Order: sequence, then structure tokens, then C-alpha cells
Amino acid sequence: KQAVVASADGGTGVIFDVDWERGSTFATTGDTLQFWSMEGTALSRKKGTFGQAGPMDTMIAGSKLPNGNTVTTSAKGPLYVWDNHELAKCVPAHEGTGNTICVSE
Repeated sequence: KQAVVASADGGTGVIFDVDWERGSTFATTGDTLQFWSMEGTALSRKKGTFGQAGPMDTMIAGSKLPNGNTVTTSAKGPLYVWDNHELAKCVPAHEGTGNTICVSE
């Protein structure tokens, strides 16, 4: 039997992907990159912050790296590596949108 364990407003922007991580955390990509955590039935989120590590872009898909960071694909091609909710680096990858990503350990 399935049941809703928590819910929250994801905002008004488009959500392209949900990256389920270990435990009770996940990230959503789209118009805004958001990192979520769940305690009990409460969900909280932190917006991804770009800072000076790379240009703002729409994040398309994400996956957790073995070191705990998150890597996301972008609409313009680079890969973005996130440490918690802050952009750590932007890596040139290819031209055009990266529609999906999978990381294996």
C-alpha cells in the first residue's frame, strides 16, 4: 500500500528531473535547482547558488557523485558540480543540452 509521506510546494517553475539521493534527500532540476531534505513529514529546500564558479543556466538532470557532491547537466552543455547547494565548478562537456546523466560508483 502506498501513501504520501510528505509534500511541499515546488514553486511555479518547470521541474525536469528528480534525483533521489541516499537517505531522505533529493534534488530537483529545472528553472531552479533545489536541494531537498526530509525530516519526519516536513520537507525543506535550499536553492542552488551559482556564485562566481560558472554562468547561470537551466539545470536539466542530476546525479549524486560518490564523494557526495551532485553533478547536473545544463541547457547550454557544461556539467555543473555542486557542493551541498553551492556551485563548486563548471566543466565544459559538449555543445547543446545534456538531457540525462547517470553516475555509477
